[in-house]
Amino acid sequence: MNNYVADPTMKSFIFHYGKREIYNLKNKGYAIYCSADYGPTFGGGHDFIISNDFNGGYSKLGYSYDTSKYTIIDKTTHLFGDKKPSIKECKVYKIIFKWFKL
Repeated sequence: MNNYVADPTMKSFIFHYGKREIYNLKNKGYAIYCSADYGPTFGGGHDFIISNDFNGGYSKLGYSYDTSKYTIIDKTTHLFGDKKPSIKECKVYKIIFKWFKL
């Protein structure tokens, strides 16, 4: 099953730890792409994708995640430092905030 997962809250983001940059979702219909053929995939146009065997992938920032706050010379190498990632570790989180009164 290949489909996009929407984020109607517009709270999804991609975070670049080394550069201390946050790319906020700008298109709620394309937060995540789900496919048995791909590993973690974020954004329409695949702003950020890691292959399902973790030996490849690419980034094309700017489709569904906003990069306008930063100076990015090449959106295909910005996240990984090269066109193809060398992945040592990958963590994908889902955070759910629940508000309650004490």
